[in-house]
Amino acid sequence: MSRPRGEITSRKNERDNPHIVEMSVPPSGFGAALKAMHDWHKQYAVASKQGVSWRDGAGTDYIRWCFAVPVIADAFVERFGGHRLTAKPSRYFKTCVQNGSDASR
Repeated sequence: MSRPRGEITSRKNERDNPHIVEMSVPPSGFGAALKAMHDWHKQYAVASKQGVSWRDGAGTDYIRWCFAVPVIADAFVERFGGHRLTAKPSRYFKTCVQNGSDASR
């Protein structure tokens, strides 16, 4: 199935918001904690953006929350746990920088 034009993808979220918090999803799900995470985003006026979700070989699911500002990502980890990651720049961005153009426009 094709994606509607202009739809934001999880990979784009990670590229545009490179400060990532990765969390393992409990077997029974986050439950009320997920609502608390969304409420936290609203309280601090931070857009709730999710990155690439994945499952490891043992069947544990992982979710990634993406933030534009490292301090906000650190505050999220302090409140909810998880591991802080920083996304690597995309190949497109590296090509633009090498060619001297500004990829942020």
